[in-house]
Amino acid sequence: MAREFRRALGFLLAVAAVSLVAACAARGGGGGPQADPVQAAKHYREALRQVEAGRIDAALASIDSSIAYKSGFANSYKLRGWLWERLDRPDSAIVAYEKALRYRSAFPEVWRSLGYLNLSVGRYEAAIAYLRRTIQAMPDSAGLHLGLAEAAYRLQRYPLAFDHLRNYRRGAINPGPDYYKWLGLTHLATEAYPAAIDALTRYVERRPDDSAGHKYLGIARFESGDLDGGMSALNRAAALNRDDPGIYVVRSRYFFRVGKAETGWEQLEHARTLDDGDPEVLFELGWRHFETDQTDDARRYLTRVVERDSTFWRAYRYLGMVAERDGDLKRARELYTLYLNNTFREDRDVQDRLERIQAGAQKQ
Repeated sequence: MAREFRRALGFLLAVAAVSLVAACAARGGGGGPQADPVQAAKHYREALRQVEAGRIDAALASIDSSIAYKSGFANSYKLRGWLWERLDRPDSAIVAYEKALRYRSAFPEVWRSLGYLNLSVGRYEAAIAYLRRTIQAMPDSAGLHLGLAEAAYRLQRYPLAFDHLRNYRRGAINPGPDYYKWLGLTHLATEAYPAAIDALTRYVERRPDDSAGHKYLGIARFESGDLDGGMSALNRAAALNRDDPGIYVVRSRYFFRVGKAETGWEQLEHARTLDDGDPEVLFELGWRHFETDQTDDARRYLTRVVERDSTFWRAYRYLGMVAERDGDLKRARELYTLYLNNTFREDRDVQDRLERIQAGAQKQ
């Protein structure tokens, strides 16, 4: 299969090489004093040969030489971007692909690559923009909806994620494992636990070695009230990856729930030793300390959460409670409002707290 892929790639890029010669000849010497269309094409062909031989570094050097002799050819930058991807340099690949768009603005294959690359580095708005442009040009590419669903999920736009998942399902005869993954995670985020359990069970059946899948399945079971089923899934996740602090965060909830607080704190401490800066770990420590009236520790942990992830909205809930406990009602009102404006779920407790603060302010 790999050999067939290289042959297909070589054929496609060879076509591009012919186009390069024609484009360079048509444009003449517009590339500056050293512009040389013949040398540009020679180095482009050499890059293709290096790709076919599996020598990515050498291919990159050749395509750089081709561009030096003649810039302004979109396929040269497309190939450069592709090579950077092979070298696991997403930022460099993004720069190359964006340069390709300077010379050919309508380039669906490059839009698609930029969409997935931006998704991989956490630039979700950019990922959505490029993938939407791609799907307009390639309406039959159902898989693009999965990328859009993931980006929407990452941005906590859950209704939009569900829309793209439905669109993917309509176009996919046999949905792949990632469909069930993102469907399950979106159901989990919206607290639809039975649906999350169903989707994540299907996912781990297809990807049994994915520790994260077992972890999230454990969370869904735990939140649905199936404590033993949740712990079983979490133990499976830990067996696959003992270095994931999130597993121990959720295991701690089990022990707190069954009245074994000491073991629960031990699990949290172990999670903290694995990653002292993980927002989920810091949040769990923060609200646990708040609930046990350790306000200073709660403030410290929760503040670190939002320093690391300003969109971790649950942290603002408890920071508002900390401010209220401190008597800083203006700050509490700001934090409660920020939290409520960015959470999909109804939180009657916080709404009541905010209404009491607002009513008190009006009386003054």
